[in-house]
This record gives sequence, C-alpha cells and structure tokens, in this order.
Amino acid sequence: MPATTPPSAATVRLEAELVTYLEDFRFDESLLASSQTQAALVRRVRRHPEWTVMERLVRSMLNQHGHVVLQGVPVDNDTAVVALCLLAGSPQPQLTPDGERLFFDVRSLATPYSMSTTADELALHTDTASCTTPDRVLALACRQADPGEGGLSTLLRAGRIRAELERRGGEHVHALESSWFSIRGSVSALRTPLLWRAYGLDCIRWRSDCVTVDPSVEPACRHTAAAALSALREVIESLAPTVYRLQRGDLLLLDNWTILHGRTEFAPTSQRFLRRLRCPPV
Repeated sequence: MPATTPPSAATVRLEAELVTYLEDFRFDESLLASSQTQAALVRRVRRHPEWTVMERLVRSMLNQHGHVVLQGVPVDNDTAVVALCLLAGSPQPQLTPDGERLFFDVRSLATPYSMSTTADELALHTDTASCTTPDRVLALACRQADPGEGGLSTLLRAGRIRAELERRGGEHVHALESSWFSIRGSVSALRTPLLWRAYGLDCIRWRSDCVTVDPSVEPACRHTAAAALSALREVIESLAPTVYRLQRGDLLLLDNWTILHGRTEFAPTSQRFLRRLRCPPV
C-alpha cells in the first residue's frame, strides 16, 4: 500500500465564514430526505456569494479527478453535510424497516443503521454495482478518524484502468464494453458491460466478489469474455490507488461511475466513524 496521498488539487478547505454560514442551517433528518426541503436548502445556501463558485469548483474536480475532499466541514451538523452534497447531487434516502433514512453509519461496531459493521479491508469496488443504474455520487463524512494506521480510503479512476489495459495491447477493451458479464446482487444478477463512456468520461462497474461471465453469453464469446475479465482483475490489482487518511471534518465526494473506492483494514476496536449518503443520477 503506497503512502498517504498529500493534499492535492482534489482537496478544498472551506473558508471559516462559509462554515459559520452553514452552521446556521439545521433541519431534522426526516425533513432533509424531502426533495422540497432540499430545494429550499439550495435556495438558501445560494444566497452566499461564494456558493456558485464552490459549486462549479466541486463539479469540475469530480469530472477531472473523480473525487474531491472538502476539509473543515461541520460534520456533526447533518444539514450542513447535505448542503455540501447538493454541490454534486441530490442525496436520496434508503428504505429501512423503520422508514426512510439519508445517513448510514460506516464503522466496525453494529448500530441500527450501519452500512458496514466490519473492520476488514474493503477491496476497490463500485457501490450499488448490481443496480441497473448505480448511484452517481457517494459522500462519506468523517466524524472520527482511526487513531492508528488503518482505515485509509483508497481510490482508483476508471481512466487509469482503461489506459493500462490499452498500454498492454488493448485487445480486451472491446470485450469489457460488451454486455457479457453478470454482477450478482442480493436479489438477482444484472447482465452488463464493465467499462463504458458517459458524458466524455471513462466509467466502470466492478465488484470483484460478484462479477462473472454471464452464463447466457454465446459459447463462441465465453473464452474472450473470461480472458477480458481476468485481464481487468489483474490490472485493478496491479495499479496503486490514490490513498487518503480522512480526518474529522473531511467530506469525501466521489463519482461512483468513474472511480472505484475501498479502504484498508483497521482495528476492530477502533472508533473510526464515517457517515454515508448516496446520490442517484439526476
């Protein structure tokens, strides 16, 4: 695993005046899930003279880097976190047995609304990979960093993966752009290509533990598909990811179509605590 990536062009520290402005907004989470509340929140935050500039900056960084880390975020204020997510997309709730929720916990300890309850390493992957249209933007707000050396966020852009495949000859790219593969979900499997381009950007759909050659692929194509899948797996494992050590107050926004994400393992007793939101395509 490479050393933690230093602050880069994909890192932005919020101005103290903007943080103070955001701290004035507080809504209950049940209201924040409403599109009407989010629309009202957008109207209010856009009154800030720097908001439109920030919006353009964040979207430009997502297009250029596939992610952006906002620093100095008041992460204990759910309304402020949602407002900053609105720079990139519209956070959408997920259905739970207790109703709809916007925020889910990412930590080693089980809670009623945990998205993750393990401290194990998570391999690079696409979230909601088995959905017909995966979520476009994911947000991870860091409330508590791991005090040790673990829990590093890892990122790998689809453009780097495609470039490496082409550098090795490129013979597998066409196969990976074909609907010869299947990604297994909790209910069913989706037949899909693994690489494609959208809005001029290289995109990828990947879950190493769930992807196979679809059994309905024509026999003449199965060997080509299997070789392409093996090549893609090898390239993803060989490339060094961008690595961040998220600190309290960091908000990682990532384009789930153009970048894979994962994390290194950390101690099961660690207090590392992130909150996750999802933003489907708009």
